[in-house]
Amino acid sequence: MSRLSSFTGGIAQTNGWLFESGNIHLAVDAPEGMAGWLASRGVRLDALLLTHQHFDHVMDAARIREDHACPVLAHAPFSRDLTLERLFGA
Repeated sequence: MSRLSSFTGGIAQTNGWLFESGNIHLAVDAPEGMAGWLASRGVRLDALLLTHQHFDHVMDAARIREDHACPVLAHAPFSRDLTLERLFGA
């Protein structure tokens, strides 16, 4: 049986997703607070997929990677143009 659950977090109220199918657990995006949400569910991820790298989609990516020792996959390489420093002109 497969299940899809959502989490909404961070200042931009961004959605993160958890897909579970048998023993496979895949998270899509990592808004702030998602790492704690995953921990509260007792889930152990196999991978984290980032749809894109805007700050609100990656805030908990490092913590999720650390907590789950899972690969973090993205469709594009890291770009400084998508960081908060660029967004706010710092």
